[in-house]
Amino acid sequence: MDYFSLKILHIMGAVFLFGTGIGLTFYLHVARRSGDADIIRLMTKNAILADFIFTVPGYVVVCATGYLLFQRMQLALGTQWLLVVAALFLFFSVLWFTSLYKVWRLKPLVQNVETGSPLAAGVTSTIRQRCRSDLLAFTALFLIFVLMTFKPWYGVCVLGCG
Repeated sequence: MDYFSLKILHIMGAVFLFGTGIGLTFYLHVARRSGDADIIRLMTKNAILADFIFTVPGYVVVCATGYLLFQRMQLALGTQWLLVVAALFLFFSVLWFTSLYKVWRLKPLVQNVETGSPLAAGVTSTIRQRCRSDLLAFTALFLIFVLMTFKPWYGVCVLGCG
């Protein structure tokens, strides 16, 4: 696949990852703040589904195309720009996978529950934790977008690029 096709796929994966992730975080936050158990349950179920339909494939596409683009660009591993992007992406990944895991654990607590019944213990606090974690994670992803767009220090080698 040529460079520009890879770049388009990379951008589309990032759009799915960032856009869906920010949207889900917003709706989970709004649902939690409503205090309505039925809305919280519905939004949590939908967030779990949307994460695995949109954000996980977006993440896979970003990782795969990022690796292929790195190979095509023939950058040294010690390039400062690449190190900063990789560190931010690692930070994002740890926070985001933690968020996915936390909400995935809520699945049995929000499925097949009768309308009007109270929420199981820990649901709202777990959603609050996810929203806080996601805020940090998607801030890191936004910084990666800035670095990808402007490429400061591009080509500046800091670690053994002989």
